[in-house]
Amino acid sequence: SLGKVILSTFVAWSFEVLAYFVLANELQLNLNLYQTLIIMGFVNFGILIPSSPGYIGVFEGVTLAAFTFLGLDSNAGIAFGIVLHFCHFVPPLIWGLLLMATDRSIFQFIKLKNNKNPEPTAYRTEQ
Repeated sequence: SLGKVILSTFVAWSFEVLAYFVLANELQLNLNLYQTLIIMGFVNFGILIPSSPGYIGVFEGVTLAAFTFLGLDSNAGIAFGIVLHFCHFVPPLIWGLLLMATDRSIFQFIKLKNNKNPEPTAYRTEQ
């Protein structure tokens, strides 16, 4: 139902803002919730634009723009952007690599059958 969708969306975004807030406190940036929400908004809208793989450079750039917009230290913005990007990018990458290394069945969809005509079955014409 619509209520469940709205609730799950709220919970997901709450965890996202919590991650930004906790990281900012761990880096001793002393950001308040309003500043954290602004930074998160900048980052999420900034990475909507198609760019480099993994948003490398773009992620950090929009984080810097958010810090500049809020009148905060630009060096702290770059540091926060790099660490935050690392936290978003590396753990799922590691989990994915571990899954690929331990569960070979996920590669079955790309195996080609040993036959004379390697084109996909959907495009073959019956003879």
